[in-house]
Amino acid sequence: MFGKLKYLFLYAYEAAEQMEEKSKEFAEGREKRMEQFKKEHKEMEIRAKEKIQETQGAMKEHMQDVVKEMGLATRGEIDEIKKMISDLSKNIEKK
Repeated sequence: MFGKLKYLFLYAYEAAEQMEEKSKEFAEGREKRMEQFKKEHKEMEIRAKEKIQETQGAMKEHMQDVVKEMGLATRGEIDEIKKMISDLSKNIEKK
C-alpha cells in the first residue's frame, strides 16, 4: 500500500512540475500575443485617424461645393466685404 502511495505522490509531483512548466509557457505565449495585439491595435488606431482626417477633408470639400452652388458667401468673402466697407467708410470720413 505504501508503495502505491509513493508512486501516487511521485506521479502527482511530476504532474505538478509539468503543469508549472506549461503555465510558464502559456504566460510567455500570452505576453507575446499581447504585444502583437498592442502593435496591431496601434496600427489600426493610426489608420482609423488617417481615414477620419481623409473623410473630414472630403466632407469639407463637398460642403464648400454645396455652399458655392447655393450662392452663399463664405467666411473669407464676408471678411473681405467687411474690410472693404471699413476702408470705404474711412475714405468717406476723410472727404
